[in-house]
Amino acid sequence: MITFTVYGEPVAQGRPKASTSTGFVKMYDPKKSKDYKDYVKLAASEHAPDALLEGPLGMVLT
Repeated sequence: MITFTVYGEPVAQGRPKASTSTGFVKMYDPKKSKDYKDYVKLAASEHAPDALLEGPLGMVLT
């Protein structure tokens, strides 16, 4: 079992933004959403197993 806690106030996924500064459309996350996703990724990566998980998986979020 893998258990970890993400501290702080949850941040809702923001609406993606678009830019055409290079002549091509580029989509990106708003800064607040991107920062929170990076924080959650860091918290989860500290508890990642050495090998990929296989078979049926379950998840409980509280």
